[in-house]
Amino acid sequence: MLTPQDIFQLIAYVSIAAALVDLIILLVIIWTVVSIFSRRGKRLRNNLIATPLALLAAFAWAYIASSDDRARERQRQQEMQAKAEARQKEFLESKAIFEERCKSAGEKIYQTVENVEGITLLNIPEDSPQSSYNDPMWENAVFSWGGPEEEYVKEFLFWEIRDDDNSPGFLKSVDPRPSARETQIRLWGYPTNMSEHKKAYRGYRYADVKQKDKHYLRYRFPDDKVRKDIDTLLVQPIEEPSRYALEYKPIVDPEDRKHWVAGLTVNIYDLQTHTLMATKTWYALNPTQGHAYQTDEWFRLERCPAGEADSTYIRYFLNRVIQPKQGD
Repeated sequence: MLTPQDIFQLIAYVSIAAALVDLIILLVIIWTVVSIFSRRGKRLRNNLIATPLALLAAFAWAYIASSDDRARERQRQQEMQAKAEARQKEFLESKAIFEERCKSAGEKIYQTVENVEGITLLNIPEDSPQSSYNDPMWENAVFSWGGPEEEYVKEFLFWEIRDDDNSPGFLKSVDPRPSARETQIRLWGYPTNMSEHKKAYRGYRYADVKQKDKHYLRYRFPDDKVRKDIDTLLVQPIEEPSRYALEYKPIVDPEDRKHWVAGLTVNIYDLQTHTLMATKTWYALNPTQGHAYQTDEWFRLERCPAGEADSTYIRYFLNRVIQPKQGD
């Protein structure tokens, strides 16, 4: 079996052999040309003189050419080194700004409430084209959200499966409890088979979304007994939205965005008493600083609080403040 070392040795031998063949061809050409233009009887003498001179000229040309190549390579290396040092300096400046912003990241909870059936979404992240993923000013950069309105709304309606330690789990579009096995098979094609060490928690039964014309639309899933698929939402206009509301507020500081530092704050309000119940802020840093040359610059991020990597953490935070009503 060939090893990498064997392959490198083979390449070296082939290179040496090619150089020897080139040298022999050169000697043949020299001897042939000198023989043609030399008088009879002087061909050997002329070849003995011309051969070393021609070889010397060839080696001199090769040396000069290689010197130029080496100079160009040194220049290229110096330019690459300068770019690398500039990018490292740029990153360290951005990292310092990010770490300073992270000092104000985190949550403040002033009030909580239980047994809430629905939530109001005062605004939602707008559906973004893929070109936004490379835009340092992209509003939704912190969680790289670019989906349609309904997909964002669904995250608040899904069921949640948690471990015994009650840490944030993962979301399910259908009731994952063993009692809903038939529904799971009908809609998913297979049962959840949820472990006994996990617990299922219901999401909000509906979400009221404020529209640009200041009216509200209520989104909810059909009842499981009549539900035909996992995606369809029922939508209807309403007059009065739910009492408790979530505000999605991107932080777009032009100076921070020059360094690819993005922020997001969500605020939770009691619309009846007009009070702020809780707030949470995240920050994100793009370590590549726009130099990844790919179509998803904002998908490789450092975030604070650490470990909270997508928009489901908005839902998890909201659940701790506005706790959804459980039971059927």
